[in-house]
Amino acid sequence: MPTLYNGWFWTGEVRDQMLKAVGQALADGLTRMEVNFPPVPNLEEVDFGTALNQQFAIEIRDVLGMEDQKYKIEVRRSLIDFANLYWSRALAAVAGGQPVYVQYCDQTSKKNANSPGENVWIGRLETIPRTLTERQELSIVVNPGDVSQWKKALSYSGPSSPLIFLNRESFAQRDGSTKGVEQVYYLKRISKGWVFRQYPGPWQALVEKPDGTVECVATYNKRPLLREVSKVVREYSFQQFSIFNDRY
Repeated sequence: MPTLYNGWFWTGEVRDQMLKAVGQALADGLTRMEVNFPPVPNLEEVDFGTALNQQFAIEIRDVLGMEDQKYKIEVRRSLIDFANLYWSRALAAVAGGQPVYVQYCDQTSKKNANSPGENVWIGRLETIPRTLTERQELSIVVNPGDVSQWKKALSYSGPSSPLIFLNRESFAQRDGSTKGVEQVYYLKRISKGWVFRQYPGPWQALVEKPDGTVECVATYNKRPLLREVSKVVREYSFQQFSIFNDRY
């Protein structure tokens, strides 16, 4: 898994791992996949403006062409939405210059972000210009929420056209993915640790140790239930560190 918490932008590990996983999945013929990870380094503290999140916001503004101070509050107010736009543009690189359609499900206007290039279309889910049918047309659906949005996105993308769901809304389908959608890159915090998967590798249960590093304590060939992994990680943490592991 990426280094906590520098991997989000200083080392580029999240981006590189995500692109590697999706690239391999595409090479293996997958056309329906999900990428899901915390869009900012300190997701639980996003409303409190941690120093690391603030530094990441500067990175986002630079990449989106919103460096001017007049956009500072706009990005800070909707940091998750702009972070997801940042990641969707990074993910578009996997298309290798072929057409990419980024469809976002939130209500935040992206009009002040610069254009990522003529081959990348960005707009709300309902405004995609047409149904995608070609193998070289990649669709990225950002922050999908209820099941209706997932179904709508699937209806806009033909069976041979790759479709990636990126960073589902927090309440949506907490355990598992929509049928037929492979979770190719997944990183989620659980009690005392993380669940991680990078396609085509196994699922991993990781404990976050008191020094901030992580250790894999179990692997799974199929996606485990989060409550089961949480139990394994909590018990391991208590056995090894007792009450002295103050990680989340």
